[in-house]
Order: sequence, then C-alpha cells, then structure tokens
Amino acid sequence: NANQTKAQTRMHGNDFTRGLLRQPSPEGEACDGETLRSPPQTPPADTATAAAATAALLAPPTPGNGNGNGHERCASPQLREAVASDAAALHCRQCHKAFGFFTWRNYCESCNRALCGACFSSVILPEGRVGVGSLLTVCKLCLKAFSSLDFTRTFDYAGPADKPEARVLLFVHGGGSCRSMFRTQIRALSSDFHCFSIDIPGHGSLIDTPLTLRSATDTVVDFVRNNISGKQIIYVGNSFGGYLGMHVLGLYPGFFTGAIICGAGQNVGPSAGVASKVGLSLSGSAQAVVSRKRAVVLATRALDPQYVSPQLWEECMLRCGVFFGASDQQIQVLKTIDPVKQLPKYPGPILFVNGGQDRHDAQDMWLNLAKHGDLWVYPDGNHAFPFDSRFADDFIDRIRKFATTAGLPASE
Repeated sequence: NANQTKAQTRMHGNDFTRGLLRQPSPEGEACDGETLRSPPQTPPADTATAAAATAALLAPPTPGNGNGNGHERCASPQLREAVASDAAALHCRQCHKAFGFFTWRNYCESCNRALCGACFSSVILPEGRVGVGSLLTVCKLCLKAFSSLDFTRTFDYAGPADKPEARVLLFVHGGGSCRSMFRTQIRALSSDFHCFSIDIPGHGSLIDTPLTLRSATDTVVDFVRNNISGKQIIYVGNSFGGYLGMHVLGLYPGFFTGAIICGAGQNVGPSAGVASKVGLSLSGSAQAVVSRKRAVVLATRALDPQYVSPQLWEECMLRCGVFFGASDQQIQVLKTIDPVKQLPKYPGPILFVNGGQDRHDAQDMWLNLAKHGDLWVYPDGNHAFPFDSRFADDFIDRIRKFATTAGLPASE
C-alpha cells in the first residue's frame, strides 16, 4: 500500500543506506551497496575462436537488461558465428580445462560455447520464456545476461528510512539459490526491519568465488563487520544457510541478537548417522547422473501449484538462475559443519523452523543443544515451506515476533 511504500527505502544506493552501512575496513572495497569482493575474472581462452567470441561479447549491439551486465550478450549473432566451430574445441571455453575421456563437451543452450561439465552448471528461465520446458542450461556469460539478478553487487537491501534504530534481519539463502529467495519475506518485513539478503560463494554474484566453509563463513562475518556491526542483528538462514548459521553462531556468538534456522533439521555433519551420510553421498551421485535442468524440472513439478505460486517460484528462483556449480563443494562443507559442537556456544535465542515432510531427524537434538531454543514444525510442509501459501503468512509473523522480542527480558 501507499503508506508501506512511503515508509520503505529500497535498494542499495540511497542516503539512508549510506548512513546505515559502516565504512569498510582499510583493506576492503567500498561497501556502500557495492560488491564486497569482486569475483575473479576468467582470462580469455588462447584461441582465435574465443578471441572472436570475446570481441562479440564486448560489442554493444543491443540495449541492456538493467542487471548491470551491459547488454544481451548471448543474443549476439556475432557470438553465435564465432563459436560455430566449438564442436572441435579442445578446451572448455570458460575454465580452459582440456576435454578428454573424463571431461566431456557440453554446449551452452544459448550461445553454443563448448563447456566442461563443471561449467555447464547454471539453469535459468529467461524473461519472455514460460514454464519449465523453456529452461536453459547456460554458461556464466549467458547466465549473467539473462538473469534478473544484479551481478554488480552481492547483497540487496530494503528497510524503513524513518527507523534507523530498527533491528536488522540478515537473510542467508540455501544451496543452489541466491539472495533473491527471501523476497516474499523481505517485502512483508521491510517496513519494520532493515532487511539484507546476501549471496554466499558459488552462488549469485559470487558465482566465481570457490565455496568452502572458510569462504562462506568469511562472507557472513565480513558483511557484518563491514556493514552492520553494532546493530541488533537477527540471522535468518534457510537450508544450507541454516547449517552455515549454526556454525557462525558458535564461532561468533556476540554478532547476533538471535537466529532463525530453517530447513536444517537433519544431521549431516561429522556426528551424522550412517543413513544421513549415505543420503548425502547419494545426493551428490544423483547430481552427477541427472542433468541440472532435469533436476530443476523435477523439483519444480514436485511443487503443488495450488499452494506454491508458479510466478513466485519463477521470480525468486528460476528467473535469477539456479546455481549447481558449487554442489560438490556444498556437500563437502555440510559434512564438516558440526552443530553438536557449535550450538552450545551460542547464548542467544534460536528459533528452529522445519517442514514436517522434510528430513528432520536432528531437530530435537538441535533444540536441546541450544541454550535458548524453540521449535516450530509445519506438519504438511516440505523443504520448500517458505514458498508455500499455506504457511507464508504464519512464517512471516513468526519471524516478525521473534525479531521483535529476541534478547529482551520476558516482561518486555
């Protein structure tokens, strides 16, 4: 409504954001709504074809799509002509790994560049295309051209311009997605809280940053230190972001006033049981067998359109891109995160939220390990419960209530 719009100051570069964000450390880059760390640029391949393709990419024949990426690069006919000979390419056009018996050629479904399996890892639904049958598996250049995500920054912001003292919600997404996945919650909460959503390594605008437990932890910690240190911060993590949150809470217990951990009810760390370890390994094997596009199609068709709006799913997931490039690294990170060790170190309140149809064998263990824990389960919910209209309003209300009261005496 008009009042809510008036109360909010959205997206990055305004005077209020400049006042809220802290100055970066001397060794850091500018953090005024800008990328905290510039991802490394891929060097050009040492071939005439790739050189011609690069020249075509840099040419400005068509207007941009507004996402900070210049223009619709993958639509360039010059590029298609330049890569027409990629059937004979000896190296991946993106990482330059040599093709061979164990490194097969794949072709970007937009520009036709030859790619190794690791680089043939992003799936997207470009604007103008409808339905999962129109998904494309693409290279990074085409991903950035088609994506609705702004790749010139690593976080989004929305919040009330007239409430500088309001608490901060820091949203950390799950594996395969990016900072756009919490858009529904941020729209509803940004009139009362300063909402930040960040990308983790291997995803979104940090797609070129290798995902390790250290890099993921540093991404969260550096963002807090350089931007919102000294604020009352509520960590909100989903799936991989939830597991990462339990790790960060134990290492940096003074950073956060409270935390909401969603969709992270299974023990897959060092103390996991045999079944969980086998399941995680099978998940990695399945990703090697099932194509990335097929995996997205299956996940999308598993959602009941009666409860999960296809338009919302497209906006928060498919239009931005689904990032599979860090899947193997994500599994390795999950195996090393140890909530059993880290949760008892955190003195603040934690709200665990899970879907009853999701794997949650460890949710009671997490609850008992937390010094001030609470648990809420949506019995009919699955791993995608944050997108489910049956639970959306209640989930938002629980975030609001927890974020308002966390860390306050019971009388307040």
